[in-house]
Amino acid sequence: MMLVGVFLCGLVGSVFGDTEYYDILGLPRTARPSDIKQAYRKLAFANHPDKHPNDEEKKKVYQRVTEAYEVLSDEEKRRIYDQYGKEGLKNNGVRQQSFDMNDIFSSFFGGGGGGGRKNQIPKGNPVTIKLQVTLEDLYIGKEVEVLQRRQVLCPHCRGTGAETPDDIGKCSTCGGTGTKTTTQTIGPGFVQRTQSPCDVCAGTGKIIKKKCSHCGGTKTDVAEQMLSVFIEKGMPDGHEIVMSSDGDERPGEEPGDIIFKLTTAPHKRLERRNNDLLLNITISLLESLVGFTRSYIHLDGHAVPFSRDAVTKPGFQMVIKGEGMPHYGFPTQKGDLIITFTIQFPNSLTEEQKVGFQNLLSKT
Repeated sequence: MMLVGVFLCGLVGSVFGDTEYYDILGLPRTARPSDIKQAYRKLAFANHPDKHPNDEEKKKVYQRVTEAYEVLSDEEKRRIYDQYGKEGLKNNGVRQQSFDMNDIFSSFFGGGGGGGRKNQIPKGNPVTIKLQVTLEDLYIGKEVEVLQRRQVLCPHCRGTGAETPDDIGKCSTCGGTGTKTTTQTIGPGFVQRTQSPCDVCAGTGKIIKKKCSHCGGTKTDVAEQMLSVFIEKGMPDGHEIVMSSDGDERPGEEPGDIIFKLTTAPHKRLERRNNDLLLNITISLLESLVGFTRSYIHLDGHAVPFSRDAVTKPGFQMVIKGEGMPHYGFPTQKGDLIITFTIQFPNSLTEEQKVGFQNLLSKT
C-alpha cells in the first residue's frame, strides 16, 4: 500500500507541472495542432544537423525538438502527457516508440515521408502551388511566409453538420447502413442484386434533424493560417516542399498535402547549372593583353577576387573552386564559379594608334 501511495504521489505531482515538451517548442499547453506543427518546422529547420554539422549543441536541440513533436503531434500521447507528464506515458502503457528524426523532418520538407499513416481514412488530394524564389534565396536560405485560406471543419459542429449530437439520427431509408440494395430479375432463376449509396443520407447512414447554426449544415468553414515555407540552401529548381496535411479539411478524410514547387527567377548576371554558377565578365582589350585584377560581389555580399597576368582570349573560362551553389543537404560543400570572358574591342583606332600597335605587335 505504501508503494502504491508513493507511486501515485509521484504521478500526481507531474499531472499539471510537466510542460517540458511545450517549453521546448515555445508553446502554451493550449497550443493547437497547427501551432505545434509550425513550431516544429521552424525549430527543426533552424537546428538541423546538416546546417550545423560541427555544432553538438544544435544537434541536441534538434533531438529535443523532434522528441517533443513526436509526442505532442500524437493525440493520444499528448492527452496522457498533459495529464501525467513523461512518467504517465510509461506508466499508462504507452511505449515511447523509437523514431527516426530524419524521417519526421523529411515528411515536412519534401524528403519522402515517414512510416505509414496512423489510420486508413482516405486522404485528400494534394494541391501544388508554384513558389517563385531568387537565386539569392537558394544560396543563403530563407523562410517565406504564405497566407493560406483553406476549408476547415466547422468549429461548432466539428464536421457533423448538426446543431448538437442529439440532432444526428439513423437514416430510416437504409437503416443506417448507408447503402441501398436493388434486386432485379435478369432471367429464369437468376436475380441480380446491386448496392449503391443511399440517396437519402448520401451514404452516411445518418440524417440531420437540425442543421448547425454556424455552418448551416455544410460541415465546413473558411479559415486563414500562415504557412512558413523554409527554403534550404542549394535546393534545386523544381524542388517540391511538402506541407503535410495542411490542405482543406473535409469530414471523413485526412487533409491533403500542400506542395510548394520552387521556380527560380532569372538572375541579372548569374546562371545556375546544377551546383555551378556561370558568370560572364567583359574586360577591355588592354586587360586581355596585359592582365587584370577584379572582384565579383557574390549572392551573399562577399567579394570574390580573381586576377590574370596572361593573355586572355575571347571565350576563355576561369574556374573558381567552391564559389558556386551549396549542395542541397550538404551546404558546406559548394560547386564552382565559372567565369567566361568577353573582350571589349574599341570601335575605331586613330592612325597613331594603328602605327603604335603595328610596331608593338611586329616585334612579338
